Amino acid sequence: MATTLLSIVGLSISIACCLVIYIFLDFKYSMDNFHCDGDRIYLILSEIEKNNQFNDWGVTPVVLAPHIKNDMAYVNEVTRVKRLSGHVIKNE
Repeated sequence: MATTLLSIVGLSISIACCLVIYIFLDFKYSMDNFHCDGDRIYLILSEIEKNNQFNDWGVTPVVLAPHIKNDMAYVNEVTRVKRLSGHVIKNE
């Protein structure tokens, strides 16, 4: 009885881990696939250190977008996106 219960719990945990990994990979690799130039779209992240741990955040300084567009010749377009109270505001 205990062996069967242990096997069922182990199988349940394994399936849950596989589902979490699948959902993460599906989200990561399906980002911007609907764009015809999706291979040319990039997300700039900031690496923030807190308590000796580094985390990546999709947040950058406001002045970064104009500098990227003006200083990097290979960049065609830049946009900033701001989320505010469930609404997405696109800033040019």
